[in-house]
Amino acid sequence: MKNLPRSPRIEHLKKEAKSLLKSFKAGSPNSFGILRNLKQYSDLPDEELAAQQPQLHQVQYALALEYGFESWAKMENHVKSLAEFPDVSPSEESPICPQIDWVPPGKPAWHPGWMNGYVRGIELILQREGISIDYDTLMGDIGQAFIMQGEAESKNLVKGNVDVGWWPLELLGFMRFNFVEGVTGREIVDVIANMEEVNNDPNRVYLEQFEPAIRSSLDNGIPCIAVRIDDAEFIITGCDRNRHPLIGACTNTKEGEEKVDRIKAPAPPYALILFGREKARISRLEADKAALEFAVEMHFDRILGDDVRPTKQFNLRHFSDFLESWRTGLQSFKSWISELEKPDYSGAHYCMLT
Repeated sequence: MKNLPRSPRIEHLKKEAKSLLKSFKAGSPNSFGILRNLKQYSDLPDEELAAQQPQLHQVQYALALEYGFESWAKMENHVKSLAEFPDVSPSEESPICPQIDWVPPGKPAWHPGWMNGYVRGIELILQREGISIDYDTLMGDIGQAFIMQGEAESKNLVKGNVDVGWWPLELLGFMRFNFVEGVTGREIVDVIANMEEVNNDPNRVYLEQFEPAIRSSLDNGIPCIAVRIDDAEFIITGCDRNRHPLIGACTNTKEGEEKVDRIKAPAPPYALILFGREKARISRLEADKAALEFAVEMHFDRILGDDVRPTKQFNLRHFSDFLESWRTGLQSFKSWISELEKPDYSGAHYCMLT
């Protein structure tokens, strides 16, 4: 049995489960002990265990058992209940005093589902800065409005049904931020956390990497976006040295329920998105042509996949970070079709297409 690391984060534990599954598929005996936490694998010899095909949710369950919890959900709830910054701030929270007096608009009624949080944040902040841009166009510009994709180690089922499109929620669009700068005419800066460093010392990571960037943005009068705090995105309009230092609003707040509040969830976030100087803006016609070309290349797995071609013309960020862990287009369709063709498939489906 293992002890949870100091200041554990669900994001890091999810990555640990994916890494464990990857090691198991590679035949690493180091992963066998944790998988044997599952009753169906507990008595299997190594050669029989190596022939099994566990799914990610089973590996998560085995990992939760290894950490001494009855289920992944109970471990997740425990981690969420922990304070990330017990040493940074006083135990009592002071009144909310955002540096920027702005309540971001709520999610429009015509979009009842969960929006891509950071794209919605980009839309709202740039509109506040006087830049004409909309959510649907941005989704097309980053390629996510056209391409089905998912993480390579992810399970293809959600609640027992085929998952045919959770792509609007994902971070693949970070690759296209250089292009979005040209579309919007505004510099976009992203700060991405090293999850191993976060796990070892979240206080230091927040104070050295995130807080200075947030304060600089707020001092310039521009809100920023915190990506993946408790699996949600927030527009940040203030920060202080309280137990929960970030102040802002969730980008998926419903219309009519808008409110700026202290974000009482683990920090630091996975990433920050900040906005800088003005840049030359390309025409909408030019942008549409480039976005369609990128979408076609993604669909045929020529950006991420077996047939990777030179990508200099797309000027992608973080390309190598996504190259090994994501499947796109035809790969995704093939994966989902394989689930539909299984004899025990019920015929139901789960869809989050927008």
